[in-house]
Amino acid sequence: MLDCPAGECILVHFPIREDYIPDKMSDLLVGQEGTTEDDGEILQVERWTGGPVGRLSQFNCCAFAVGDWVGLRPTDWLCGEVNKLTDGSNPMQVMLKSYFRQIAEFPPPFTSSAIEAFATDSRLQDEDVVCLVGSRGPDYPHAMRIKRRKGHNWVLGKFGEDPILWTPLETVGGAYNRQFDQVQVFRFQGGAAPVEAG
Repeated sequence: MLDCPAGECILVHFPIREDYIPDKMSDLLVGQEGTTEDDGEILQVERWTGGPVGRLSQFNCCAFAVGDWVGLRPTDWLCGEVNKLTDGSNPMQVMLKSYFRQIAEFPPPFTSSAIEAFATDSRLQDEDVVCLVGSRGPDYPHAMRIKRRKGHNWVLGKFGEDPILWTPLETVGGAYNRQFDQVQVFRFQGGAAPVEAG
């Protein structure tokens, strides 16, 4: 458990899976049908993916999205919703309220205008945190970082236990269809890293 300005943040820890085999993610990287559009790639991020391959099963998208800013490790799973493992709290919400400020909001990337609005927004910077948000909680079914590519805002994110992908936002949106109704972007606002509650 971490003490954060907005409250206690419960991290979950899973043992490394010796039987883990990473997904090739080919269903998401197949490209846009009928075009030659690039649909991204799997990236290795040494701090997170170095070491045994089973390490990928120990951290999730939320931990990866905010982890470098707040000192999380590749063994930390940061839940993006309230569940029984988090004692009725939403750890990602605590982390966002403690160390980040919202700088932008977009509709889901299901129309060409919504896709273009996100991809070309000049307010966004590399390493800003992007969250798919379900308004009923709020829940954060997926979180990523901005990493620009070819002059557009793309996202770098981890898919559950699977590899880290660098893709356009619409690729991610399609994978999480019906789980969110907003896209929110947050920027680190500083502050001392959280400390373990003792």
